[in-house]
Amino acid sequence: MAESSIIARGRLAVLTAHLLGAPLESSEDSDFQRWCVSAQVPPPGDLKGVLTVIDERTGKKYQIQVSQDGTVKASDFKKISTGKIDKGLKLYDPGYLNTAPVVSKISYIDGDEGVLRYRGYPIEELAESSTFLEVAYLILYGNLPSQSQLADWEFAISQHSAVPQGVLVRLSLSPPIAVFSSLSNCDHIDFVKILGHQFGASKRARCFSTKDIIQAMPHDAHPMGVLVSAMSSLSIFHPDANPALRGQDLYNSKQVRDKQIARILGKDDRNARDGLDYALNLQNVDILFSSTLPHHNKSLHLSLHILEAHSMIQSISCVAIILAPTIAAAAYLRLAGRPPVLPSSNLSYSENFLYMLDSLYVIWGNRSYKPNPRLARVLDILFILHAEHEMNCSTSAARHLASSGVDVYTALAGAVGALYGPLHGGANEAVLKMLSEIGTVENIPDFIEGVKNRKRKMSGFGHRVYKNYDPRAKVIKKLAEEVFTIVGRDPLIEVAVALEKAALADEYFVKRKLYPNVDFYSGLIYRAMGFPTEFFPVLFAIPRMAGYLAHWRESLDDPDTKIMRPQQVYTGEWLRHYLPLKERMVQTDADRLGQVSISNASRRRLAGSGV
Repeated sequence: MAESSIIARGRLAVLTAHLLGAPLESSEDSDFQRWCVSAQVPPPGDLKGVLTVIDERTGKKYQIQVSQDGTVKASDFKKISTGKIDKGLKLYDPGYLNTAPVVSKISYIDGDEGVLRYRGYPIEELAESSTFLEVAYLILYGNLPSQSQLADWEFAISQHSAVPQGVLVRLSLSPPIAVFSSLSNCDHIDFVKILGHQFGASKRARCFSTKDIIQAMPHDAHPMGVLVSAMSSLSIFHPDANPALRGQDLYNSKQVRDKQIARILGKDDRNARDGLDYALNLQNVDILFSSTLPHHNKSLHLSLHILEAHSMIQSISCVAIILAPTIAAAAYLRLAGRPPVLPSSNLSYSENFLYMLDSLYVIWGNRSYKPNPRLARVLDILFILHAEHEMNCSTSAARHLASSGVDVYTALAGAVGALYGPLHGGANEAVLKMLSEIGTVENIPDFIEGVKNRKRKMSGFGHRVYKNYDPRAKVIKKLAEEVFTIVGRDPLIEVAVALEKAALADEYFVKRKLYPNVDFYSGLIYRAMGFPTEFFPVLFAIPRMAGYLAHWRESLDDPDTKIMRPQQVYTGEWLRHYLPLKERMVQTDADRLGQVSISNASRRRLAGSGV
């Protein structure tokens, strides 16, 4: 017990020192980092063999090959048949509880031991020592980057940061002049980003009016709805990245793939003038912009030379990492009734995201403002912890869509849509609601009894995969204390800690292997940092883009990748013949159309009469 206490304190010291950017006092602390990773699980070994199946229906014997990693091919069971009308055995697995549709090298989970590794690296080590962009590179490309690779990666991310004009702002273009005027009652002007289109034979840019997708949404639109809509619209603005338009072999090009990765993950930290430059498909074109700044009462003229597309390309991979935080920041600011903010250069990925949320001036940004580095580091660690988690619901959706050959933006929009579901991306919000309902530590015993009697629901405990303490939750619990020292202590943390202690001491929860998961403490951190609850799933989606893209990229290289087409077990009517309308009868109440309620306004209109 004493040794484990020392190890725990040492691990906290390592994490805290890293958060503060301070050197460790002793090299012995490096041992804590090594010892305190979740269980040292040995490799499973060679599980290769043969599974013998005897079909008692026919007496036939079948041999099914078992692979080295202990899996069997579901298609091998198709040969087990009665020889009558059946088409062979199917494997019924609702929720895919024990089905592996892909082979992956990206992340490893041992739910029984509470282990999570990215490309072989324990999640605890990455949280302590790495950065989100480093981890994103690791997840995508298989190894931690060298110093030169990291510099190239960060540069590629920053160079693909501009969001298409039509996504963020309302702009009307008529060649060769583009004019943007701010609202007369606004003290700021939205920054302008150009949507480039293919050159015709005359080498003239073809520009047309676009509608501001985000600004056109309802003022109270949920940020996740905004993110899904904006992500799905990107395929329109990037026809060069659409296999349906450029050919099915488009993504065979590493350059094309990496460009999209850079775009989506990018931190958008180019300077204001470079921020205007988005016309990747235009070459050697000068466009004159005229933007009116009301508080200066004068026009700002910017002449922009558009670079050739290949000079800005690292590859598709960078694209996704860039656009996610930029669109998310725009969604956040829209929720607050504020226009988008230009990013600042020379800031880290997480610092730039916080900068876009919090800088005081809108068009050029308050260059003197810098987010708290400790809070930025906390956010960076949270991004690392949420970056990847193998075949979860939303990642599966991304791979499912990608298998059809769809463009990467549509695949990611579908993944974010899956994450929007309350059972996937909304769990930490449910935890906050639960803790608020409990209210005080004194109410925990009654709540525990309510859970055991199935009268109350406990959120943030238990996981589909983990039957042990979620390793991410351990790190997040410590991060919460770090945040509270900066922004003040959330009183609900006392309720959370006491609830965890009570649950882990109760045989009911221990027997069912219900432990805190990643959502139990993360919501408290986000709330303490001032994020509204509806923004929590967006903070989940931003880092998970790295995981989505890694799986998308991996699926493109997997020779076994096929368009996903699961089987079903049909239990409906076997054969019926068409009856004329007058001969049909209502069979059950389920056949009837339910009552469709209408609003009072509709009743008012229906009560009127035509003129």
